[in-house]
Amino acid sequence: MRWFLLRGATTVAICLAIFAAPSGALASDHQRVKQIKIRDECDPATFNNIGLGNICIGDGHTTFAKFANQVMTRGRAPQWRFSPDKVHIRLGDSFTAKNDGGEVHSFTEVDRVGPSVIPQVNDLLHMHGAQPNAACSNGFATLNADPAHNDPQRSTFVLPGQSFTDTPDEAGTELYQCCIHPWMQAVVTIRQDGRDIDD
Repeated sequence: MRWFLLRGATTVAICLAIFAAPSGALASDHQRVKQIKIRDECDPATFNNIGLGNICIGDGHTTFAKFANQVMTRGRAPQWRFSPDKVHIRLGDSFTAKNDGGEVHSFTEVDRVGPSVIPQVNDLLHMHGAQPNAACSNGFATLNADPAHNDPQRSTFVLPGQSFTDTPDEAGTELYQCCIHPWMQAVVTIRQDGRDIDD
């Protein structure tokens, strides 16, 4: 399969070449921080050979052809995921989503899951011409404005090794998605009471 010109592909390639240090707000000593891993298994030899530059700096074993086939037939690539994808915290506590994968991802709060910011990913998902939601579009624009100094706290886009940290300010449920790979989703439930919380 050949698809070479992704909107924002240059940004992704530039970002992956930066190796930025992990960033994100640090919680104070009295707060607990729940850890979420952002994962993928991109094989650099094949992902970096499709004409988009170095879009994968990982050491995964899923070839680009296998990834594309999974997305087209299943609507997702199983190794591209948030772990865990259901998180329970107490009000006042924080969570940190760290990109342990080899590609750029986002951890973006949305009202409902929307399409990818990359049109060709939407094509693989049989969502031709679909438009991403505002939260993803705005975050992607922020990333594109200064990719060399990406701040996940502003863009919600997370380069390999970077982290996004948040401390919800009210009880309830929050939905997050990766704006590039929209099947990557997580639900964070924030409880106000002090009962023990198990995932």
